Amino acid sequence: MDGDDAETKPSIVDVTPRVSENVGAVGVGTVVRRSRRLDVVAREHAKQQETSEPLQMRKDYAGLVGPAFFSPLVSQFGRSDMTSASDMRRDASYLARYIDTLDVILYSAPSATHQLSMNRELWDLVRLVRRLPVRVSESPPVLNALLFGIDIVLSPDRALSTPTLAREFRMDVADTVQWIARIMDCGLLNDVSMAHASRIVERLRDIQEDVGRRVASSDFHQYTSII
Repeated sequence: MDGDDAETKPSIVDVTPRVSENVGAVGVGTVVRRSRRLDVVAREHAKQQETSEPLQMRKDYAGLVGPAFFSPLVSQFGRSDMTSASDMRRDASYLARYIDTLDVILYSAPSATHQLSMNRELWDLVRLVRRLPVRVSESPPVLNALLFGIDIVLSPDRALSTPTLAREFRMDVADTVQWIARIMDCGLLNDVSMAHASRIVERLRDIQEDVGRRVASSDFHQYTSII
C-alpha cells in the first residue's frame, strides 16, 4: 500500500529557469552600448562616397568636353552646301539653336582642360557667322546667341584670366568692340542681348586696359635698357 502511494505521488518539478552559460549574449534587459565615434566615422565615410563620385565625374567631363563634344560640333558649321535649304547658314532660327547649344556646352565647363582652344573656336565661329547675310547674322536670335557665347568667354569666373585673354585674343577684342558698338547704335538688340552686350563691353575695356598697361610697361623697359 505504501509502495503504491510512493509510486503515484506526484513529484515536484523544478521550474526554476536556468541561467544561460553564454553570459555575453544579448537578451531582454541587456544594455547595448554604441560608440558615438563609430557613428561619426560612418557618416564621414558616407559623405566622402557621395562627393567623390560626382567630383570624379566633373574631372572626367572637364577633360572630355572639348575634344568629345564642343570641337566636333563646331566643325559641323559650313559642312553642308550653302545652296541647300536645310543649311543652317540660311536659317536664322536653326543657326541660333546651333550656337546656343555650343554656348551651353561652354557654360557647363568653366574648368575644362581645353578651355583655351574652345574659346578660340568660339571666337572663330563668331567671326564666320558675322560674314553671313545680314538677314541671318543680324537677326535677333542669332545676335543673342553670339553675344551669349562671348559673354561666357569673357566672364571673370572662367578659367582664362584677363592677361591670357589680352594675349591670346587681342585682335578679336578690338574687332568685337567695334562690332558691338555698331549693332548697339543701329538698335538691333533686344533687352536680353543688350544685357549681354553691356557686360561684354565692360569686360573688353578691362582687357584693353590690361593690354595698354603691358604695352606701356614693355616700352618703359625698352627705354630704360637703352639709356
